[in-house]
Amino acid sequence: MLGVRSGSQVSTYRETTYHYYSTEDLLGRGATCEVFKGISQSGEYRALKIFSARASGKNSDIAREVEALKKLKHDNVVVFYSVEQDKLTGRPVVVTELCEDGSLQDVLNSLDFKYGLDEEEFLLVFRHLLNGVRHLRRNGFVHRDIKPGNILRCIDENGKSLYKLSDFGTARLLDDGDEFMSLVGTEEYLHPNLYNAAFLHPRCRGGFDAKVDLWSLGATLYHCCTGCVPFRPYGGRDDKKAMYAMLTRRPDGVIGGIQFKPGGEIGWIKELPPASSLSSGMKRLITPLLVGLLQVEESKAWTFDFFFEKADEILDKTAVNVLAIRPNPTWLYKIYLDPKNSFHDLQHQLEEQTGILQKDQVLFYQNECLKSEIMTSDDGGVSSIGACFPVTSLNRPIILLSRKVMNKLHKPCAYLDEIQSDVSLQFSDTMDLSYDVTIANMIGGHINILHKQVLISTSLQEHIIELERKQRHNFRRDFDVAKCRRSDVTELHDEIRHVIKKAEKQTGKDDIWSLAVDDLFYKNDELLKTVEEDLITAYEMLNDGDTFYNTDWCYGESASCVRKTARILTKAAKIIDRMTSRRQNLMLKTRKNRYDGLQHQADAKNLINLKDDIMKIWKNHCLPKTRTLQEKINAWSSAHLDASDKVHGSINLLEKIRKNSIKGLQLLRQESSSQEIEETPVNIYSTPLLRTHSQCASDLKILLTDGLPDIYQPDNLEDALTPMSILDTNPRSNVDTISIPYIDS
Repeated sequence: MLGVRSGSQVSTYRETTYHYYSTEDLLGRGATCEVFKGISQSGEYRALKIFSARASGKNSDIAREVEALKKLKHDNVVVFYSVEQDKLTGRPVVVTELCEDGSLQDVLNSLDFKYGLDEEEFLLVFRHLLNGVRHLRRNGFVHRDIKPGNILRCIDENGKSLYKLSDFGTARLLDDGDEFMSLVGTEEYLHPNLYNAAFLHPRCRGGFDAKVDLWSLGATLYHCCTGCVPFRPYGGRDDKKAMYAMLTRRPDGVIGGIQFKPGGEIGWIKELPPASSLSSGMKRLITPLLVGLLQVEESKAWTFDFFFEKADEILDKTAVNVLAIRPNPTWLYKIYLDPKNSFHDLQHQLEEQTGILQKDQVLFYQNECLKSEIMTSDDGGVSSIGACFPVTSLNRPIILLSRKVMNKLHKPCAYLDEIQSDVSLQFSDTMDLSYDVTIANMIGGHINILHKQVLISTSLQEHIIELERKQRHNFRRDFDVAKCRRSDVTELHDEIRHVIKKAEKQTGKDDIWSLAVDDLFYKNDELLKTVEEDLITAYEMLNDGDTFYNTDWCYGESASCVRKTARILTKAAKIIDRMTSRRQNLMLKTRKNRYDGLQHQADAKNLINLKDDIMKIWKNHCLPKTRTLQEKINAWSSAHLDASDKVHGSINLLEKIRKNSIKGLQLLRQESSSQEIEETPVNIYSTPLLRTHSQCASDLKILLTDGLPDIYQPDNLEDALTPMSILDTNPRSNVDTISIPYIDS
């Protein structure tokens, strides 16, 4: 017989019409129901929502939930299967899909997200909530109790989170402009008008429209961003008046508030806190949205359509991950760009967030320099970021360097300094379990923040050092190419000069050529001097022996700080889980034994030690090493970029000298027909750059008329002026070829 005593024990086994479950498999408990994990007769796991006698009596919650679930078919809404009865109690059971990965509230309670979700997870929640709420409104429903506990989490086939709206016991059909009168919802996420009617002035109840869901959605998103609810009176739920004052008397632009002492002033929050895991780029986008959702004044309150429009604009943007050397520890930046934004829009946002002027920015991706030319489309117009910009991540970021040397490299970071110096997180002397678990969670949050900082600083070190190594190699390669090109172009220039002098000597005249010819070769002489000066300056940089790879950095087999801090984080999570479980178990005991106290004290001590350990890794190794890297890269990058500019500029000047030589040859060809010049052998084709088809020339006349090799035998002058690519094989150098865009100097 079901649910009866067997010997001295009571069976936990139960049945519904088509499902089986155990009372030990409780998933959650609400005001009117309990949810159990069950198995269908065909072997599928389901969630069984069993309503209490009170709810069963009035049937309203059940009817509303079933009505909503039957009509709402969407990936971001839980799947409804059937309504059944518990065979023992006769209570109604609503059967839905089982989301075994808990709720969004469980995610926010985890150690990884004590200060809010990371950006990737937040964007998933944001997108899934948007899609779910949009589906509700398209079908005319209002949920009326949106909160993290009513948003369930599944893991899809790709291993990513899939969030679904659930618990539709308070949902009802409500068209735009219609109102409802019932007071439902959860107070931390409750619209101010509902809060007032429910807790302060129940006799002054008015009607409420569907926009109460927008407020609840705003409070839920704030919770996701920060790890806490937006408005927090000192007395918590017990101080209703302070809570209502915070909800209704806040200044414009406020997204939250906190009261630090009983009856004290309220500290208004206008920006998401620095400890939030979101990037500054996402905070810039999400803060105005929170201001709009958490709006009390009817004239300023957002509509659903306006919210959907603004949310879509955010989610349509492309994220560009950028690592930058900056004075404070905010080294990772995420720049969000519209699909139609250009490369210059990226630079503009980088200037706003990092303070590095566009003219001083140099961007690298996978150790190669990014330039605005990559954004040029085939038709010569400006191409969009979304069309051709590379995919980035923390493992494949863009590196931002500044041409300008930064004077002040080290600025304090308020929330990191607070974590490092916070001595207020002390466990109780009297084994106050609730208080101690709260302290443990805060310490765990600090450990998680420091682990993330170690992760970012290590990634920064690894990418910057690899960039420096690659750029040093590229610089040497470019310098060798410039030297070879200088030698070849100089030899060409000198050979032509030599032939001209011979012709002048043969004719006995020194003015047989026009001023245009003389002017071209005079310019070449001046340009060659400039090239020589620039290459000498660059040579000093070439021999700079201050490389970065001899330092004991934070990555690699010998000193993997990420691996060490990850182990600390795992140990801390296990301790916090034990302390939380112990609190739940001891609350059921009338007396605590001495061993319980010893376990609690040991866990508390070990957790503090773990925080001290991760603090030492951060303060004594990761932060100093990263600041050392800042100082090195700050001095090196400015000098390196200047030297690289000189090398590339020299290559471009040599290209100009080559063009001038070709122009001179064209002029000589035109003027030679009127000159009487003996045929005198010359050896101009010995110049390797010309890639001659013949080993020697017969005379100057042949040179000027039909003796040019193919590379200097263009059909017209325009072809002759096409720049030679450095990709051309250079037989005089054993270096790699490179591609440098031609810039007319």
